[in-house]
Amino acid sequence: NKKITGEATPNYMFYTEVAERIYKFNPGTKIIILLRDPTDRALSQYFMELNRKKINREFEKMVKEQLKKKELSINKITYKNHHEEILQRGRYYSQIKNWLNYFPRKQLLILKSEEFFRQPKETLKKVYDFLELSEVYPDKLEAKNIGQYKNAKIPHELKELLYTYYQKEYNDLYNLAGIKFDTER
Repeated sequence: NKKITGEATPNYMFYTEVAERIYKFNPGTKIIILLRDPTDRALSQYFMELNRKKINREFEKMVKEQLKKKELSINKITYKNHHEEILQRGRYYSQIKNWLNYFPRKQLLILKSEEFFRQPKETLKKVYDFLELSEVYPDKLEAKNIGQYKNAKIPHELKELLYTYYQKEYNDLYNLAGIKFDTER
């Protein structure tokens, strides 16, 4: 008769102190990480923050400003300024490495959101297996909280800049977790 409790937020992975806090609370915690292509994630965050009126600059201008900063340490990003850092959150490898300082790899299930959207039942089965739960599927498996930016176009040159920016992350993430994003668009 086991009880299971869950919590979902992208913020937990991003802030470095959270992994240690969760570990101290329960070192047996199983962590599920759902990753989205970093370029798509940055665009999604941009439109979310724009709709919330937290930012008021063009996407391309924000990206180029952040690329000029080079490496902003995740430790210098606070809750007050996190909406400004649309690129840093997509640096998944360093964020996952932080979690691996506290939890063994077998306690982390790392999935791609693109696979979850394409194959929700198969992906959910992986989650049930990871959590050692019986498979109980909802009647409808459909996307929720879909942003209204699907028709937004990123100029090809800007996409290439972003892919170049994330290239080391893509490679490191693949070596760590076998996760590969389609950067050939």
